[in-house]
Parts: sequence; structure tokens; C-alpha cells
Amino acid sequence: MWWFRSCWSLMFALVSLAYVARAQVQSRQDKAEALALETLKLEAAASGPTDLALFDAYKKLFDAWNVIADYPKARQAMERALAIAEANPAARDERLAQALLSLGTVLYQAGDFNAAVQHLRRAVTAWERAVGPDDLKVRGPYQNLCVVQINMGDYREARRNCLRALAIAEKHLGPDANITLSLVMNLGVVETSLFEYGEALKRQARVLAVRRAKLKPDHPNLGYTLANLGEAHEGLRQYGKARESYLEALSIFEKNKETEPRAIAYVTRSLGDIAAKTGNYAEAIERYTASLAIMRQLVGPSHPTVGEHLANLSSALRLAGRNEQAMHAALDSSRIRREHLSSVAAGSAERQALLFDSALAVGLHVALGLAAGKASTVELRKDAWNALIRDRALVLDEITVRNRSIRASGQETSKLAEEYAAARRELARLVIRGRGTNAAPFDSALHAARDQMESLERLLASASAEFRRTTERAHAGYTDVAEALTSSTALVAFAYYKPQQYAIPGTAIDPQSIEPRYLAFVKAGASPLPVAISLGPAALIDSLVGNWRKELRKEAESDGRSAARNEASYRAAGALLRQAIWDPIEPHVKTARRVFVVPDGSLQFVNFSALPRRAAGYLVEGGQSIHYLSAERDLVARAPESAGSGMLAIGNPFYDARPARAKPVTPVLRGNTTGCSDFDEVRFSALPASLQELNSILGIWNASGERTTVLSGAQATESAFKENAPGHRLIHLATHGFFLEDRCKGNSVLRESPLLRAGLALAGANLRRQAQAGEEDGILTAEEIATLDLSGADWVVLSGCETGLGEVKSGEGVLGLRRAVQAAGARTLITSLWPVEDEAARNWMAALYEERFARGFDTADAVRQASLRQLKARRSNGRTTHPFYWAGFIAVGDWR
Repeated sequence: MWWFRSCWSLMFALVSLAYVARAQVQSRQDKAEALALETLKLEAAASGPTDLALFDAYKKLFDAWNVIADYPKARQAMERALAIAEANPAARDERLAQALLSLGTVLYQAGDFNAAVQHLRRAVTAWERAVGPDDLKVRGPYQNLCVVQINMGDYREARRNCLRALAIAEKHLGPDANITLSLVMNLGVVETSLFEYGEALKRQARVLAVRRAKLKPDHPNLGYTLANLGEAHEGLRQYGKARESYLEALSIFEKNKETEPRAIAYVTRSLGDIAAKTGNYAEAIERYTASLAIMRQLVGPSHPTVGEHLANLSSALRLAGRNEQAMHAALDSSRIRREHLSSVAAGSAERQALLFDSALAVGLHVALGLAAGKASTVELRKDAWNALIRDRALVLDEITVRNRSIRASGQETSKLAEEYAAARRELARLVIRGRGTNAAPFDSALHAARDQMESLERLLASASAEFRRTTERAHAGYTDVAEALTSSTALVAFAYYKPQQYAIPGTAIDPQSIEPRYLAFVKAGASPLPVAISLGPAALIDSLVGNWRKELRKEAESDGRSAARNEASYRAAGALLRQAIWDPIEPHVKTARRVFVVPDGSLQFVNFSALPRRAAGYLVEGGQSIHYLSAERDLVARAPESAGSGMLAIGNPFYDARPARAKPVTPVLRGNTTGCSDFDEVRFSALPASLQELNSILGIWNASGERTTVLSGAQATESAFKENAPGHRLIHLATHGFFLEDRCKGNSVLRESPLLRAGLALAGANLRRQAQAGEEDGILTAEEIATLDLSGADWVVLSGCETGLGEVKSGEGVLGLRRAVQAAGARTLITSLWPVEDEAARNWMAALYEERFARGFDTADAVRQASLRQLKARRSNGRTTHPFYWAGFIAVGDWR
């Protein structure tokens, strides 16, 4: 993207650094070394660690190291300057602000984006305290924050900070100053990233008009503006105008080729995009190959930018029908992206890691499209599925491994975990920084950092059985998964992907307009070969899922009225869905006794066992158990010995200060059914049958002789749950659940944090508005659950309404309670996909516990048997067999 180089040069300007030709680098190196000696002398002569003369010396040393891009030494110098500023009351003004801004900037330049944001936010506060909120100096950290957040993909926060910087710059410098224009251009970049191309075009056109009048025709800044303008035209599908802008920009950069090689690579790639979108695939391949060669030389073979260029090349190769070459480039791109995302996730908050993951994985999608195509071969299918397996649930795995490392027992293990995390961050920083002008030292440092990380990983695996299990799972691929299947099992893995389709040469085709599709990989243990089945457009399948779920909710809302009509209507909708997503798969899995399913997209919310059979009955009656995995890699995870013991059971919390006095007249659903917009006013009704549910399951569980902790009424509080949950082998929560849609009113934090919008209601939930700061409010959010240690739990049972819902992120699963429980370390989650009626839930749960703990079935078969028992009981009693009453719960995770 074109903001990269323009923002990069701007970052140097903000710390009073100018671009230097290569011939000058050695003199600056000499100057830096001289300054280092001078600083050592000052340290020896300093009156103490807060000597301000020493601060100024470190600041000069920072400038010298930074100008020659020696970021580790620059960072070390500024960290020492910052320590002096923080320790000296007289320096807690502009010096502190300067140090924070400079350190934030060099952290960004070194690729440590998260640390950069933290220091730049502190710089904003320090500058505002020192000079006031509207002083020109405050613009710097706001502007730098905008740049860093653009690079992180956090575009909404980037826009907010860029607008603040722009307002200050316009007030002090005027609308046509160079810094003001750079901010306008950055805003245009943000708007392009948010698909607001019309607004972006206006901003870039304004900057271009001013710069044409003020700059020489071959000035690089004019080239950057033209390139950004080209992106806006491209977003609006004005390909002719985009090509003109890119060609003029390329001409300018080639006149400055000694200083602008990165810009040449980017604009060459953009011209390749235009060629691909207009059907000129030969030109596209030529452009992409040229830009890729430049970037490999500039930043090394494993930089994420190289991965982006490879993705473009793979797409063009596929469009040209060169499938084998396309797959090779696609897999290489997918590997680089996976390694980069893994490193980012290891050192980021989960929300930030998911933002990084939000960009389209073009390489993987090209591979999936090749696997689904008519020309697909066995090797293409294996390679594509292998890439999907390694990519799926990457962020979830990283967060889970991090949580387990934090909880690692033993001081030595914890120390190794910290050193391993630090080594991964260092490797990521080196990759992001790139090779630069001197390849040999960079390549040597990169290999050393990778060797260090892998050495620590081996030591940590030896010291921690849990870490060893999780890393073995993380490294698993197609071969490992296929070998884990037995002759009586089969695996079905769905993928939501965006294909690159062939176009008639000379016609315009925009990859953004090509409809997503669903693909299913199938591997039966009895068959040596994998199958790839194209299921069709995602829009059609998603609409079928939506209609099917509407029929489920219709029965939930009818209170048992018109049951026969509702079931007939449900069967009609379910038959259409089954024909789309199961019938094409069924011939390949018909001999398997158990089918493992990895869902994606809207299929996360489908209970396949509840789909109607062709003649009568439901798939659950077909003799197969269907069990859900969060990722294919779950199959290769060895069954660990349970670390927990006993059961924690929670039911019928007092949502008010006292229990409800009147028994509900109509069936009670375990969840709020009102719109999310008025969630503040929602009151949770009592769940009287949940106490009966606890009594039923405890009667079965107690035969095991293990301890039992029961919390109900006023004792079923947040704090009691958090205190008691760790260490239990089984956790059962019979209470209201909820998930607030992203259209809910509220601030951006709620909109962007699905784990804050999902939760469970516990004691006092109806009095949550009265809770003071720091007090429990009765709402246990998924975010809070994710921070707990539930690694001892074989089962976490969420016996409430729609506890399996959340925000779907393709490749990462469902962001809600389901994800929180997995991140907390529980092996299996039993959760609901739709509203569950109080009494029906009690009966199903009693059957589940009896099948599992009295009859000895494993988890997958116990779930199926519980559903079968309820279905058969309703049928024998002449009651409706609508799946609303017997199929609301599924198990996800370990099937044993």
C-alpha cells in the first residue's frame, strides 16, 4: 500500500531526521561512534542517574544511531534517556514527552508495533500536560499513532488520531503546509482501507493539486501522492485513471531509483493489479515477478510484504491457467503470512491479533480455489488442505499457548516461557525490519534469532508436557491429521473462501466483487485419498442457514402452539439446507461410524444431527455420531491426564436481591430474547427447573465419589465462580446466556470486542446498573472467562440459551463464550446453538450425564445418545419431535 513509504519518511521527519544518501552513511557511523565515546565520558562524570546533561547526551546518541537505522542501539539510548526523564522531577515536562515520542517512533521502525503504541499514547499525555492540548508539538505523537495503527490494520483508531493531528496542523501551519498535506494524504489512505474510496479520492486529489504547483515534476512526494490517488481510482474501479496515475508515479520513482527502490516495487505491483483486473494476465505476471524480486532484495525472503507480493503473483498465475506454479506461490505466501501472524499474535492482545488477521489471506484462498477446481489433482488437494489446517485457528492457538505458559508451574518453566516469548518477538522485529542495504549482517542475525527461538522451544517442550502437547498440535499438518483417522471415522472440514475466477481477456474483473464460496474437504479413514467438494456460493448457503434458524426460533416463540405446522415448516427448510451442505458429502462418509466436523462461516451454527433425513426422521437416527472440532489439528492432540477433580455446579442464581416468588406460567428460555439495543433494561427471569437439573445430574455424578461444589441462589456470584472454577474436572452452569450483536449501541470497544458482548448472568445481574466501580455486577463476560485457568476441566457445560453463538470470523471460529472457554484451557465445551426451554434442557442434561457417567459412553456418543433418548421419548408420547426440544446442544473439542 502506498501509505507505507510516505508515512515511513514522515516518521523520520517528526524526529528531525532527514533522508541521507548512501555515501553519507559511513560518516554518520563514525559520528555515532564518536558520540558513544563522548557519552561514556559523560556517564563517568555525571553527578547522578538524573543528570539532565546525560539525558541530552543520550538524545544526541539516539539521533545518530537512528539516522543510520541502527534501531537496537537507538532504542537502548532512548530507553536510558527516558529513565533519566522519569527519575528527574525537573525533566517531567518536554523532555519526558520527547523521550516517549522518540522511543515510540524507533519501536515502530524496529517493528514492535504494540510497544510503539503504548509509548506514543504516553507521549500524547505528556505533551498535553507540558504544553496544552492544542500546541503544535502535540501533533507529533498523534500523527505517529496514526501511522503505526495504519500498519497494524486498526484503521478506525488511525483515523481518530490522524484527524486530531490534522486539526492541530491546520490551526498552526495552514491547510497547504507539507505536514498538513501529509496528514490529509494519510487520512485518504485510511479511507481507502475502509473502502471509502470517494472520500479518499477527494483528499488525494487536493494534495496532488497543491504539490503539482509547489514541487518539481520529479519530486518523490509527488510520486507518492499519485500512487495514493491511483489506489482510490482503483477502489472505484476506474482502472484507466488508476493506470495513468501509477505510470506517472513509476516514472518519477525510476528517476530517483537510488533512493526509492521500495516505491518502485509497490507501484509496479499496483500496475500488476490493474493488468490482472482487466484480463491482461501476462502483464500482471511480469509486473508481479519484477516487484517481488525487488522486495526480496530489500527486505529478505520472509518479510510479510514478500508474502503479499507472492499472493498477487499466485492469483495471476491461476488466472493464466498455470496451476502448478500458482499453487507453489500461494503456499509460499500462506507460509509467510502464517509465520508473521503467529509472531504478531504471540506479542499482541487478542483483539489486535485478530485485526492483523482480518486481511484477506489471498494465498490460502488461491490454493483453496485450485483444490476446488475441475483441474484439481490429489497433490493439489493435499497441499491446499495442509495450508488450511496450518492456518486455521492460529490466533486462538497462540492465545491459548500464551495463557498456559503464563500459568506454567515452576519458576524454571515460567522463566523459559518468558525467554521463549521474548525470542519470538525479537525474530518478528528482525523480519519486519528487513534486510536494508547490507544483506550479510541481516541474514546472519535472522538465522541466529531463529536458532535461539527454536532452542528455547525445545527446552520448554522438555520441561512442560502441556507445552509439548500444544506445540505438537500447532505443528500438525495434513499427514498427521490423516494418520489420526481410523477405519471407522471420517473428517469433514469446511472452508469459507474467496476464489479468483477466470475472466475473458480484455474484460474488467474486480476480485473484491467475486462472491465467496464454501468448500468441503473430506477424508474417510478407510479411503487413502482426500476429496474436495465445491458446495457453491456462500450467499446461498448462508441464506439457507438463516432460514433454517428462523424455523427453529419460530417454535421457540410459539410456546408449543401450532407444533405440527412448525415442524413441517422446519423440515422443509432443513431439507434444503441438507441438500446443500450434507448430501454432497454423505456418499464419502457413509461407512464411518463417527464423523468429525470442522465448521466455518455460518455453518458454525448448524447442528448437522438435527437436519431431516430424506424420508422421515433426522440424521441423528442414522447410526453416526457427529462431533465438532475447532480445527483439524484437534485430532492429533493426545489425550492428557485430567488435571482437575470434582464438579462445580451453578444453577438458578438470584438475579435480584431475593428469589422470584411466582413460578412462570409460560416456558422459560435460558437467555434474554429482547433486542440488544435495550440490553441495559433487560431483566433475567428465574430458572426454577435449573435446580432440578442440578439435582438430576448430581445424583449421577456423586456415584463417582468425587467432590462436588454447588453454588445457587445468592451464592452463585461472579467472584464465587472465579474462585472455584479452576481445578475442577467438570464445570456446569445452568443460567442465562447472551450475546449482543455488533449493531448494539455502545462505544467502539464493545463493537470491536466480541468477548465483551457475550456472557452469562449470575447473582445480582438484574442490579448491575447499581454496581460501583470495582464491584462485581453479576455479568460474567467471555473476556473474564478467557483469563481463568480452566485447564483442569474435561467438560465445561453451558446450559443456557445460545451460549454457542458469537461473532464468526472465518478461520478463527466463533468469538464469544465458545472461544473464551477454549482459550481458558477446557478440553470440551458443551454449548447451545439456539434458545433452550428450561424443562427440555433439564431432561436433556440428565440424559447426557447418565450416558456419559453411568453407561460409560465417550463424549461424542453421549451427546448423540442423549439427543436420541429425548427424540424417542417425545415421539412415543405423541409430542412434537421438532429439534428445538432435543437438539439445541452440541459438544466442541475433545470427543473422548
